[in-house]
Amino acid sequence: MPLVGQLSILVLEIFFGVKIHRHKKRSADRLFSLMKRKRKEDVTREDLVAVVFSPLMSGKMTRKERVIQGLRILNEEYEQISREDLKKMQSVLYVLASKFLTKGEMKEVKEGFFMNPLGQMIFDDGVVQGRAVCVLDILQNRGSVGVSLSEKILAERDDAVLKNWLMLAVNSQSVQEFEAAMSSVNSNR
Repeated sequence: MPLVGQLSILVLEIFFGVKIHRHKKRSADRLFSLMKRKRKEDVTREDLVAVVFSPLMSGKMTRKERVIQGLRILNEEYEQISREDLKKMQSVLYVLASKFLTKGEMKEVKEGFFMNPLGQMIFDDGVVQGRAVCVLDILQNRGSVGVSLSEKILAERDDAVLKNWLMLAVNSQSVQEFEAAMSSVNSNR
């Protein structure tokens, strides 16, 4: 088994405490058929881990179809499985998809990853980081930005605060004017 596959199995065994068996002999078609018949409350962690590894299984479904089906299943809510565990499973499925699917196929399934809580979280974090970088870019055009101010801006995770700072940066003539306005806004809270 390739090193990536061995590492993926090790990660799942550590994260989820589930022993993984070789999947090449298992049929993804049978797995997904079984999952469709199962009631949500009867789904186990082992079932979901098998879904994660469906791209490594045999069967008539293409790997892309297995990834899409796996995403549909992992995007469900299960009382017996924590959201954190589901996010980890989605992450491992994404790694396997990126390993085995072509760029074109990844484009097709990518939306499925971004239409789940993990994808939304990654997207939201990217938006926040992007705003912080924009604030810094604008300020660097206004003068020298100190390390402490740069770190403070990059560490901010509240999108509303960053939107406010972005407007302050756009309307400030200098870094010092921005810092004064920023301090004024903070003292008014």
